[in-house]
Amino acid sequence: MRYLRSVSLDGLTRNVDDYCKGFETGWTPESSTEFKESLASDGRVWVDVFDIMLEKAKKCKEARVYREYKCWADGDEEHKGAIKQVAESIDRMSSHKYRQIQDKRVYYCSKSYYDSRLSTYNSKCNLNFPDIKQKLDIMKNSMKDGKKVDCGDIEDYGKSCEYCLQAAKDLLYDGFRNNSSYTPDEYSDVLKLAEKAVNLAKEVQEDAKSKSLCE
Repeated sequence: MRYLRSVSLDGLTRNVDDYCKGFETGWTPESSTEFKESLASDGRVWVDVFDIMLEKAKKCKEARVYREYKCWADGDEEHKGAIKQVAESIDRMSSHKYRQIQDKRVYYCSKSYYDSRLSTYNSKCNLNFPDIKQKLDIMKNSMKDGKKVDCGDIEDYGKSCEYCLQAAKDLLYDGFRNNSSYTPDEYSDVLKLAEKAVNLAKEVQEDAKSKSLCE
């Protein structure tokens, strides 16, 4: 009977060890492997990673509760404290998930896909929109006085902004489900600026061509 109890205890303890990795000292984002692996370069994490971690934490708690019940009639204060610590980790994780979603600090696709979209966005949208707008406005006003403008420059501005616009659309569509409630302002604002710049470039270029004012 003692041998069977020992084998049972060993097996239940292995379950606790397997399920409770990462919860020895209580959950924090910095201590979670899953959280760190889903962290993107902009500081956002995959929204589903919280459910994965919560499920893992719940299994840890269940394994501890079952072992203490089976082997020690609910366990001593130390065992009860360990269970309480896991329960607090679950609460902390749930609260963190809620805050991250509310603050738009999560993305809604796989990390590899998000990394790809974010990388393209960063490379294409490193533009000075106020400067581009100012230069296009200057050309627009110059044409009112009959002065010629460099349509090649106008086309370059337009293309650069179009590339950014498409990259921003892809990021919003794939990373945030094309939903304004999920999309961070920093990305939606750039999309709006790129869209305005594209329209302004088209307007100035069409005006220049219609008036034969292209250099």
